[in-house]
Amino acid sequence: MLFSVNLLFLAITCFISGYAHKCGGPSECWSTLVDKYGYSNRMIVEGYIPKSHELPYLAYVYHKNDTHYSWCTGSIISSKHILTARHCLGNVDSNGNLKYFIGVQIGSKYRGEKTNFNLKVAYYTTDPQADIAILELQDKINFFLIDAMPICLSKRRPEIDETLIAAGFGVHVNKNNEERYEDSYVIGNMTVLENCHVGKIVDYKFCGGGLNSGTASGDSGGPVMTTSNNRYYQVGMTVAKRHPEKVKDGHYFYGIYIAIGPFCDFIKDNTRGMAYCQ
Repeated sequence: MLFSVNLLFLAITCFISGYAHKCGGPSECWSTLVDKYGYSNRMIVEGYIPKSHELPYLAYVYHKNDTHYSWCTGSIISSKHILTARHCLGNVDSNGNLKYFIGVQIGSKYRGEKTNFNLKVAYYTTDPQADIAILELQDKINFFLIDAMPICLSKRRPEIDETLIAAGFGVHVNKNNEERYEDSYVIGNMTVLENCHVGKIVDYKFCGGGLNSGTASGDSGGPVMTTSNNRYYQVGMTVAKRHPEKVKDGHYFYGIYIAIGPFCDFIKDNTRGMAYCQ
């Protein structure tokens, strides 16, 4: 009972402070939950499902038509914009028009219990390797009514051996590479690697993963984050993975990520200054 009362008080405190609408925070509420109640294994591979909506910046992004349904992850970067991977939008026709209906859900850790938003327009770069897109929503997100807020964006490039926080609506994978589908997003750690053994990658991408840690299918477009001054900052985005290697103690996972820093001007210009890097 004491646990329940303390948890309720903490949740109420986080709910109230979370609506200051400053980006990325306040993370001290969620880190207290993690530290106090023992969520020590923060890997999407062998990761944990949060008991509360710990990351109100996450968006569930899907595209569909009469015969196809696919989903990804995204991050809220303003009251009108979602950042995600370009490949999450599906194919486009010869005129650059999307072939699928694109939908966005936010406001809950669970898919299906979120508030739905429709796409107004999508922005991407002319670089075919820049797997990044900005979704402008038809309606504005009301942060007073929906359990959501924008994440902070960082110019800083992740460093080799740095541990980052990753999150997404992808499949939940254990160390034996067995997959299961969850209704909630999963939170985890990944380490920035010097090499992901997929050949040369462009400068604005980096490698990450590790032993029994990393991202999985459905995590594409999701934020890769760090914390500073009790706020979450997005420094990268999940875009691809390679097949994991089986090793003595499980599997070694490799992923490819886009750094946010090189796209700060692209983000600021296409959101008309509503989202910008710090």
